[in-house]
Amino acid sequence: MISKELLDRSSRLFLLTGLVGLPLAAYELYLGLGRGYYIFQADGYHTLFDSVMAALYAVILKVAYRRSRSFPWGLYNAEGIATILVSIFVMYLVGSAFVGSLSERYAPPAWTSWVIWASAAMSITIAVLEVRYARLMIVKSDVMHASVDAAIDLAAGGVIAAADASLMPVITGSMFVVVLYAALSTSLTAIKALLGAEVHGVGLRTTIERGLRAMSIRPLRIYVARAGSFYLVQVIIPLPPETTLAKAYGVKKKVAGFILSLDGVLTADVRVVPSSPARQARAHQGAFYSLAESRTARSPR
Repeated sequence: MISKELLDRSSRLFLLTGLVGLPLAAYELYLGLGRGYYIFQADGYHTLFDSVMAALYAVILKVAYRRSRSFPWGLYNAEGIATILVSIFVMYLVGSAFVGSLSERYAPPAWTSWVIWASAAMSITIAVLEVRYARLMIVKSDVMHASVDAAIDLAAGGVIAAADASLMPVITGSMFVVVLYAALSTSLTAIKALLGAEVHGVGLRTTIERGLRAMSIRPLRIYVARAGSFYLVQVIIPLPPETTLAKAYGVKKKVAGFILSLDGVLTADVRVVPSSPARQARAHQGAFYSLAESRTARSPR
């Protein structure tokens, strides 16, 4: 099980990074909007977006793995809606800054390169601090994001220091591409979570199936869906009709404990159903052929 201490520390770190990023975003937007430097508009909006999302993740992690009868659906739906709205807003703002930079004829003063480099230093520091908590899926993604931000900001600072106005649109465009990718991917995840759609391609289903087979348990169905940035899992397990209630409960508890130990899983709904040996054999044979067909389809020809 993921420890509460790990979650609390990760939450505090996200909150800290969100708060630290706000003054820098404000100053970059001052340079961008007040002085007309489009590169600072783009980076300022990007920093503001990262700060807002970090604060949101800090709140989410506080309640993400809490064990209670009432599941906070409203909170995870709010995360999804906020993510979509903020993503659209930031994409528009950074896109506008990129379009404006296409007509830019001068570079910002060389001293402003230190502002961009300060943003890069902040991203590097965030990545270094978050590495120790990278067991959490949400933190691992943010480490990668911070690393990409740092690389772009280092390049942007170099372009400003060299006073090369012709490269301003290139750097601003790179910032727009990064923001666009992050916004679209997070928005798509949020939409799937809001719709309750089954999630494929994350590897979690395969991990669960392998783990259960190692316990000599063959599930009939594994369903994976999202709640915000996390996963909900439902597993249906066939048991012989003569299985006692105590043994069925033991199987459910064992399976639920295993699933909840996996990164990113919020809840595990384990259900057992009576099933005859013949029916189980047919189900397992169908699952075997389905798995074989999927492997064949993925194999190079």
